[in-house]
Amino acid sequence: MRLAVSSRGVRQIHVLGGFVWHGAPKERRDLEWLDEVLETQGAQLLITGGNSEGYDALERDYPPNHDEHRSLTERIVWLPRGWRGATAAGTTVAGLGGADSIDRPRRQPPVGGRGGSWRPQEQLTDADLAALGTAHVDVLLAHDAPITTELTRRLEPSRHRWTTAGLDYANDGQQMFHRAVEQVRRQLVVSGHYHLHLDTTEMLCPATAESFEIRSVILSGSGEPASAAVLDVGRQVVAMLEF
Repeated sequence: MRLAVSSRGVRQIHVLGGFVWHGAPKERRDLEWLDEVLETQGAQLLITGGNSEGYDALERDYPPNHDEHRSLTERIVWLPRGWRGATAAGTTVAGLGGADSIDRPRRQPPVGGRGGSWRPQEQLTDADLAALGTAHVDVLLAHDAPITTELTRRLEPSRHRWTTAGLDYANDGQQMFHRAVEQVRRQLVVSGHYHLHLDTTEMLCPATAESFEIRSVILSGSGEPASAAVLDVGRQVVAMLEF
């Protein structure tokens, strides 16, 4: 991975959820090591939160700056939901983390802001969608993914593994994310969360707006094939990395 990033001149790396930060001493040592590696490459790691993150530890130990960014180290930054940026050529990029855990009925909430395996901060809120805004973006980086026919088809065989309550909870979260996709009418959404690789282009048909075409690219789970890619933002080309 390090060689692939270096050879392609990548200076900005985005983690699309699943960073799973809880603030343990070993994690802090790992962060220090990772920060040193990033320094050798002249790169920065930017994190979009997912659904398994230690949000309580994050909020307790790393206060946000004026832009709501949380710096874990000099080169590792946790991004807020709804952030936006633009390239020199004018391509607009935005980010929206969070997703609802399909196995929530099996998870335990924290006690006093500590421990547990489920945290309510994983849920997208109306405030998150308001922070994202309604202005058009070209690329949306996220943990969850829009509702597409192909994703629904791929997930169908595994539905029997989950409880009805878990399925309903996860669906509510994806519906909320889908609303965000419709309100910014982005052309490309790159996601994680589902532990499968998908690249599909489909038409979305909002109830109160014109239909539009969307490309949804989902990266597979960490360490698996198609779990990392290089995104040429200007051309919106996604090239999978082999490692």
